[in-house]
Amino acid sequence: MGHKKTIKQSRVENNILSRFTLILISICILYIFFSPQHGLLNLVIIHMRAEKLSAELYALESQNEEIKLEISKIQTDKNYLEKIARNKYGLLKENEIIYNIKM
Repeated sequence: MGHKKTIKQSRVENNILSRFTLILISICILYIFFSPQHGLLNLVIIHMRAEKLSAELYALESQNEEIKLEISKIQTDKNYLEKIARNKYGLLKENEIIYNIKM
């Protein structure tokens, strides 16, 4: 009779140990996924931000190249400079007069 009690106690202890181990493993997995500094969720967020910043960098580099080309054209092409001065800033040549005709 004492042997059956020991087997039953052993099963109960194994069951408790199994549940404790399962809970401990679950906590560890949750920590791995949601840890503020090293979690996989944080890694995904960082990766998404890196992709966004990379796209932004590409757009800014493209814009920078366009501006460099514009500066180069202004510095080397007098006709282009005159066109900008007239259209964008409303500048006139010496002895020029603008007539506004309204119909």
